[in-house]
Amino acid sequence: MNCVDSYSANSMNPPFLLIRSFDLILNAGDLIFLDLKSPQPEEEVQRQLALFEEKSKEMGSYGIPHLFVPGNHDPSFTYAHQTPEILTELDKTTNLHNYCYQIQPHLWIVGFGGSVPVTLADGTVRKNSSYPFTADMKDEVLRLFSLIPKGDSVILLTHCPPATIGSSFMDQDKKTNEVFFYGSQSLYNQVTSLMQEYDLFLFVHGHVHHEPGCSWFHRTGRSCCIVNPGSVMGGHYAMVRIRKIGEVWKVIDVHHSFSY
Repeated sequence: MNCVDSYSANSMNPPFLLIRSFDLILNAGDLIFLDLKSPQPEEEVQRQLALFEEKSKEMGSYGIPHLFVPGNHDPSFTYAHQTPEILTELDKTTNLHNYCYQIQPHLWIVGFGGSVPVTLADGTVRKNSSYPFTADMKDEVLRLFSLIPKGDSVILLTHCPPATIGSSFMDQDKKTNEVFFYGSQSLYNQVTSLMQEYDLFLFVHGHVHHEPGCSWFHRTGRSCCIVNPGSVMGGHYAMVRIRKIGEVWKVIDVHHSFSY
């Protein structure tokens, strides 16, 4: 499968799209750059909304299911689905926010969008830096997983990263020299707890566009590969190969494209 973080990608033509052997394209959000907390000129809002429709159609035109979760810069209507639910079929482009989808028997993908407020190194919380959350998450991902049989294998796709991992903060911002922490402590707690009951083996997130990379959570008898593909606009993407070994799914390899 291929994983991307669009981040206002005015041009979405990375080389991986020339290869049609992928099963899924996972998009961690920010297809456009709307500022949902501050007013923008109406002309710019309409331009961004048109770009969202254009890019949604483009990413769904490659003959490979394109699944995305909304980022904090995507249209507010992409968060309309408020009740955790099992999705029964995919479109060419599917908004996976608050949905679970069974890819194969005992193999699921779970999606949840949005970001939490940024925290600075001195503990200052920037409450206007996120959407739709004004504080940390609660138990949203736990409620989604409750729809899935315990013990099944799961891929988690979110916009926001979990706290503590290397791709959840930016050190340091090129303009301000500040350290920004983007991760959710609640999401970290939820994921590490869920690993005790589910085979959560792959976690793809976005949001921290300039810190692509790969890390791991390890819990007793289980491991979860965490991938931040980085932004397509910056020339980043990740190709992840998974395989069923015995009764469990595992990440076999992760190929990252970096432009830095």
